[in-house]
Amino acid sequence: MTEQEIRKRLAPVRCFLLDMDGTFYLGDQLIEGSLDFLAALKRTGRTARFLTNNSSKSASVYKKKLERMGVPEEYRDVMSSGHATAHYCLEHFPGQKCYLLGNPMLREEMLSLGLELTEDDADYVIVAFDTTLDYAKMCKVCDYIRYGKPYIATHPDFNCPTETGFIPDMGAIMAFIEASTGRKADVILGKPYRGIVDEALARTGFALGEIGGLLAIYDDRAALDRRLAAQEEALRTQAGQIARRLRLLETARDRMRKDEHAMEYNVTLKTLPERKVASVRMTIPCYEQEGLLWDTLMRETAPLRIVPDEPCYCSVTLHDCEYKEHDVDVEAQKTVRGDYPDTAHVHFRTVPAVTFASTTFQ
Repeated sequence: MTEQEIRKRLAPVRCFLLDMDGTFYLGDQLIEGSLDFLAALKRTGRTARFLTNNSSKSASVYKKKLERMGVPEEYRDVMSSGHATAHYCLEHFPGQKCYLLGNPMLREEMLSLGLELTEDDADYVIVAFDTTLDYAKMCKVCDYIRYGKPYIATHPDFNCPTETGFIPDMGAIMAFIEASTGRKADVILGKPYRGIVDEALARTGFALGEIGGLLAIYDDRAALDRRLAAQEEALRTQAGQIARRLRLLETARDRMRKDEHAMEYNVTLKTLPERKVASVRMTIPCYEQEGLLWDTLMRETAPLRIVPDEPCYCSVTLHDCEYKEHDVDVEAQKTVRGDYPDTAHVHFRTVPAVTFASTTFQ
């Protein structure tokens, strides 16, 4: 790319999003030309914001670091994948409790942004770049994810650059989790995903087409490959969902074509009396993974040696008000005799009698 071509591409850009680790500085050392670039922006009437995927530190830590390096105050607005993740969760999980795998300083920042954090009975999970990670934490977060809790990741980087080389980053933590649970993150907010761009739009007020960044003009094949891989994965997910819907439609049409007569069925009203139940309620990825609830119920009640009622009724309640493809709120119940203490996820309670419609097909 020639200098003229670079100038042409930069001309319409009014706000630059500047990466930090390994781009503006490395460790505690500024990369040559960094402050000169900010001075050039000021001369040409443009501005910049700092943006980092690194969720192991809070934004205040980065601001102090920029101040020590001589960055003018007007450029010390730092947006992190942690910020993007917090705002995403506040929008999508209002009033719900979160288990955070992250550093103490990130925990404080998340609390200040309005998230409700908990160690037990979490409704969803945030996984961040935790440099205080230990085996107990990994076991706990894997348990939540294995149970089907929504799994939000701050960013996908496999390694974090330092002055002495690289250290394992979020991608490595996510790979550990996937190997143990079989699940990838439901949502990733950091670069190259859209979530952190939405954060930048909200913070800067610029239209999407006006936001540029230095990384976009470099002939960086590795960065381009990561971006394309992320887009490919998103498209594959969408394609899988569409294929499943098409199969359902095809099956329905096949049955309609094969049935020469109207389907015969019988509807009756039945009543279940008041009863004691062992109950598990979770948000699971999709209806097909209902088995996660029964697995949890059986595993946690096994040590209690519960006595099933006679007859023993097992039921599933869908608590969402409409059909959903993902993140469905489901409760599984099994009738029991006697009194038992609650476990981590199983609650014992008495439920009132209920009348329901029963359909028998022939």
